[in-house]
Amino acid sequence: MKKILVATMVLGIAAAVANAGITVTCYLSATYTVTTGTGVKVVDTYKIKAISDIGNVSAYWAYGKNISDSYPNGGQGMFQVWHDDPNLDDESTFIGWMPTLKTPTMTNAAKITATQRNAETHFLHSDNQYLAATETPDESNNDVFGTIIYGANASRRHFGLSTNSLDLGSDPNKQDLCFLGTVALKTEYMAASMDFLQVGIVDLTPGTAQNWALHVYGEVGVGSNAQRYDYYWIPEPATMALLALGALALLRRRR
Repeated sequence: MKKILVATMVLGIAAAVANAGITVTCYLSATYTVTTGTGVKVVDTYKIKAISDIGNVSAYWAYGKNISDSYPNGGQGMFQVWHDDPNLDDESTFIGWMPTLKTPTMTNAAKITATQRNAETHFLHSDNQYLAATETPDESNNDVFGTIIYGANASRRHFGLSTNSLDLGSDPNKQDLCFLGTVALKTEYMAASMDFLQVGIVDLTPGTAQNWALHVYGEVGVGSNAQRYDYYWIPEPATMALLALGALALLRRRR
């Protein structure tokens, strides 16, 4: 999995982008092992960084979209941890879609364990650091990796993968999203360089071909200037197949 971005860069579908003094990059930050309700999972985390030489980054938005639908239970791509209310004892409340305490920002992510927080997908600011939110950060997942309850009456942790449930109207760029958010930062939290989004991707079956693909895209704003970015995560076996097809196409063209 650590070679995913390298391979996709060869395909030309993921690369650092820069415009008007703003650069956006994506890098593999760490690999974690996380205990879930169905065993230990290996999660690679990627961080998206904005760097500006024309002023401080003042706003950003991001959408996450799954571009594959073959995984059992609807789970694709992004690794998610949800923190549930320990006072709710009816587990049936949380079968399927879970309604409370999602973790699209640091606000609720701070309530899960450090390892879980380090491995999961969320914006890297808290809600109280935003001046405004045009589209309040949100996410969707299933509970394919189950639930762990820490001690008597302790907070539940649900583990899952992103699912396409945030369907926003007829705009194809906003349909079937698993993660979204459009926010402006308060002045004291603006900076010329910042990691603003972390994406956790679980290796569903280590050593075998994966059957998901994930697209994360958005913009970074510095005053009236903005820079668009697009990143794709495609499982390495699928990427190599695409590279092979590209090589065949080149050979055919030469002939």
